[in-house]
Amino acid sequence: MAALDGVLQLDAVADHMVHESFECDTRDHEDHTFCGVMFNVACKMALPAEYIEIASISVRGQLGPLTVWKTDDSFYGKHEDENEWEKIYDATHEPSPDEMVELKFDVPLRLHPGKQCGLYVHSALPGDEAIVYDDARDVFTYDDDLFTVLPGLAHLSNRPFGRRGFWGRPWRTHREFVGKVNYGVRWRMWSPKTHLDFPIAFQKSAEIMLMASRRPESLMYLLQDEIVFFIMNKIMWDAWGREMPSRRNSKARAGGASEASRHVGPCGLHLSGSSSRELTSCQLWRIPGLGHFLGAPPRQEGSESDGSESADSYHFVYDLAAGVISGEEFDQDIEDESEDEEDDEDDDEDDDEYDEDGEEDDEEDDEEDDEEDDEETIQEVEEEISAHHQSMLRCIFSSGHDDAQSAEPSALGAGGVHVPSTPCDGSFISQPSLNPPDDATHE
Repeated sequence: MAALDGVLQLDAVADHMVHESFECDTRDHEDHTFCGVMFNVACKMALPAEYIEIASISVRGQLGPLTVWKTDDSFYGKHEDENEWEKIYDATHEPSPDEMVELKFDVPLRLHPGKQCGLYVHSALPGDEAIVYDDARDVFTYDDDLFTVLPGLAHLSNRPFGRRGFWGRPWRTHREFVGKVNYGVRWRMWSPKTHLDFPIAFQKSAEIMLMASRRPESLMYLLQDEIVFFIMNKIMWDAWGREMPSRRNSKARAGGASEASRHVGPCGLHLSGSSSRELTSCQLWRIPGLGHFLGAPPRQEGSESDGSESADSYHFVYDLAAGVISGEEFDQDIEDESEDEEDDEDDDEDDDEYDEDGEEDDEEDDEEDDEEDDEETIQEVEEEISAHHQSMLRCIFSSGHDDAQSAEPSALGAGGVHVPSTPCDGSFISQPSLNPPDDATHE
């Protein structure tokens, strides 16, 4: 099915030029002030961003005539070569030693994931109090899921890229920028080509949507692939959470997508072959968020939800995420899951019965411990058993006489309790009702 007049064409990026704005606020220990600072900034690949745009930076100090410069990749090896740099800001500012002053660029600085650039903020004001900066204290000056500011150099010359400083050499290493960096993000939108760049839950949701479109009993069966792609393309990347797959797992899954014998490729979601529509029901409502399209299912009576995502909402598609499962395998997984649930219920019932029995035993032990008349307890026991059993009990409760130990024990004790044929050392007492209190004595 071809896209009609671009209606079903997939957007590569979000409609908004900058969907979200962030403010990078670095540490400020006011270690130093001088004419300028040079550092690198980078856009990370952890999230599915198309690019970030740096709109402005903020600094403080005596300021004066300020310029901001940028260079591709990094400032390393370029810190004294003005030809390698492009000026992106030029203005004069009043002193502001305490409050940050925003330097807004005419053209935002754009960075794609995995790329970095060098920035250089400089003041031509004479003296050594123009711009505040710090000693480098860590590997990163600032670091979040998408944006990083790295330490760099301080410049001690009031001439941009000058090679003469006020105090010896003009450049000082292990220094870091103090201020703010304001940047926005344009997020990437889902498509089969960018599938592996999205969070785990988003990938699973897209795969389940494609599986459902192969099931005749599913309403999704009425939708063409292009429509399913179009639906997923209009959902923001973090609709089902922000947990991203590891880079290693993404590469492994991408490598497995070349197997033509598979009905569903985990990378491109390619479905082909005569059995591509033979997958079982995908139980769409186990994937949080699909209710936005199909309507929320009726809530079961007595069910409670705390709003948290559960890992077993997705466990039945783990095999699909690793490769592909056939219809029979998927049916068997559902059956095994039902059997496991029944076994869990049986185990819970057994545990309840065990707890009840344990509570009853504890109550019996407490009642026995509360008996104060030791002689009456022994007499009650002796009335119920034979004379031979009486001699056995005397053997058990006494310190052990030679004539008692030489007696042959009976096969059954009081109440039908089996008494083994072992010396009467008292180590095999097996029925609580026969045990006298700890302080009981028997002659």
